[in-house]
Amino acid sequence: MRRYPWHHPLVLFALSWVIYIVLVWEEVTLPTLFTVAAVILVRLTHRTLPDVVPKIAGLVLFVLAFVKHGRHVNPEMGLNLLLAVVALKMLEARNGRDWRMLTLGTFLLWATGALFIKTPLYFLCAILGCAVALMALVRGLGEEVAVSWKELWVWVLRAAPLAVILFFLLPRFSAGLWVPPQPMPEGVVGFSEEARPGDVSELRTTGELAFHATITPAPAKRDLYWRGMTLTGHDGWNWFPIPRDEDWGSFDDAGRIPGGNWWRQDIIHKREVRRAFGLDWPQWWEAGAKQAPAGDSATMKFSSYRTLRRYTAFSAGNNGAPLLLKQNEKESLNSINKRRLPAALSQFSGTNLQDAQTYLAKFFREQGYTYSLAPGKVLSLTAFFDVKKGWCAHYASTTALVLRSWGFPARLVSGYLGGSFNSFENYYSVTEDDAHVWVEAWDGTRWQRIDPTLWVVPERAELDGGEFFRQRSAAGIFDPRSLPAWVRDTQMWVDSINYRFLVWSEEFDRDRQKNWAEKLNWDLSTFYMAGLWTLLASILGFWFWEYWRSRVPVSSQGERQLTWKVFEKWLERQGMNVSPLEGPRALRESLQKENFPHKAKADAWLGQWMAKVYAAEPVAKDFKKLRDMLKD
Repeated sequence: MRRYPWHHPLVLFALSWVIYIVLVWEEVTLPTLFTVAAVILVRLTHRTLPDVVPKIAGLVLFVLAFVKHGRHVNPEMGLNLLLAVVALKMLEARNGRDWRMLTLGTFLLWATGALFIKTPLYFLCAILGCAVALMALVRGLGEEVAVSWKELWVWVLRAAPLAVILFFLLPRFSAGLWVPPQPMPEGVVGFSEEARPGDVSELRTTGELAFHATITPAPAKRDLYWRGMTLTGHDGWNWFPIPRDEDWGSFDDAGRIPGGNWWRQDIIHKREVRRAFGLDWPQWWEAGAKQAPAGDSATMKFSSYRTLRRYTAFSAGNNGAPLLLKQNEKESLNSINKRRLPAALSQFSGTNLQDAQTYLAKFFREQGYTYSLAPGKVLSLTAFFDVKKGWCAHYASTTALVLRSWGFPARLVSGYLGGSFNSFENYYSVTEDDAHVWVEAWDGTRWQRIDPTLWVVPERAELDGGEFFRQRSAAGIFDPRSLPAWVRDTQMWVDSINYRFLVWSEEFDRDRQKNWAEKLNWDLSTFYMAGLWTLLASILGFWFWEYWRSRVPVSSQGERQLTWKVFEKWLERQGMNVSPLEGPRALRESLQKENFPHKAKADAWLGQWMAKVYAAEPVAKDFKKLRDMLKD
């Protein structure tokens, strides 16, 4: 079977996409992955498909995307559709226009990926991927060796100063655009604005990053409860928020000062979010030098149709709980029928919340309840008392319902528990595996946190979610616990570099530019104008430099003689001997009678040689290009 050479444009484009998919692997869906693999396989095996196939495949992918996401159009959906469409374009790549479209699509892919991944490695690979796509374009247009890798990287280095100017001196804005709320995929561990243990029979872990956070002062591991929202409404088993659970806030205040022992949490999410998080009982959040106070539930949704990736939370600990609970709220939080409970729970006679916790913890332990991500579909509270296994939502729902039946107002809290600590940069990485649900109950003066999951698996309080689930699963050959300490330290060091780069890129915003301008005694508009003029001057300077170089005439025969000698040696390597009496035209005619592998290349080279030698003003740069053509 005939194969494409490694430098063929199709191979180069495929290589760029493979690198891209490896880097954005968490965002790529199975249909997209299958489409890209099928397209590459079809083209590299010299198969041809009817022109209607790419159109039908594209339509099917659009339908599948909207069936999966519905109204929830999101960046991940856009990335997958763009990747699939660019790949399908390869099926019909035949002419210069097609190669240009493939190159543009590849550039857009690398730019889109930067919305999801901000690491030094990704940006280096993006430069490499764009360079490979540009090389593929040149070859696809038929100029097989018109650009060498050396020249390509020279272009990249020349563009670097312009990139620096664009990053530092041109305006940077945070749009804060609203995006529809994204539901958690069914059957996956992760934060959700509802707790519905009756809807799924099994959960799987993903390890996907939720956010990074630095905390001062350093908390104890058991205090890492990242509060997201409260859930007061229920149907007797599944829990959901009611209007008073939705604390909406806006960043329009300032002037609050945290207490001496309060936790300050600087949080950067993986992607834009509509809900703020913070350690137990956040008092307010800060973003862009403005503050947003917490509501009665110490939670907050961003108002004004905006989302954020970066903010700071200030938490006062459990002492920040509200001290009042209205009578009608007490009544609504107590209604549950005791007849649904087992006899052992119906016999409770304690008088305070501490007695209730002790009694419940003893019940779960003595009755043989266990933690499981695959308990089967548990459709009701009664069914859970029979199954006796489940994850945090099962235990939290059961505990809250039992406490209500005993007269204690109770609700659920959805958020995260724990996070892995990086000692190189002193930050926590919180993943979706850390998603957790616990209970808050009223003790007469304030809400108290109760985590019934710890009654069954107390080790969860000291482990992040990923490590907890790994320890509960069978250790495989790639179990991180089996890696040498130096390997884990290296991973942590690389992660710390990525985090440092993320913080630096996120913190360089409009406010930072304003500070730079003030140091120069400028206003922000003057700063931006200076950046614009610097950019224009750089572009014009580059253009004049290239124009001047292209107009420098050949002052002697040295360049021409050197280039011809290189060609003669190249022909000798092909098994051809050149007579010193033969000129270019005669040599070209004699080569037509020969048969050797690079005959077409030699003929094309001689054609360009004559065009440049007999030009009105031959330039040195043209002869260098001719020599570079013979390097492959």
